[in-house]
Amino acid sequence: MRVLITGGGGFIGTHLAHLFTASGARVAILDRHAPQGVEMCGQSIRYIRGEFRRRRGSGCALDSVDVVYHLAWSGIHSVSNQDVSGMPL
Repeated sequence: MRVLITGGGGFIGTHLAHLFTASGARVAILDRHAPQGVEMCGQSIRYIRGEFRRRRGSGCALDSVDVVYHLAWSGIHSVSNQDVSGMPL
């Protein structure tokens, strides 16, 4: 299986990548920043520097994948830190 993880350079994404490689999958991580503090040597994890919302960085990453795990976020501080306690579920 071929897996693409957007935003895969973070804590959850790197652990998900290791989980998939342990089961024999080929994994690609699409992120603006290279994964830090995670050993990827000798594993079938490919890092693609780019952003999902930009066609240039994501177009080739979507070729020949079976599943996409979308973990990327906008990074907009004012939106990501809003108080959501009053929002309906």
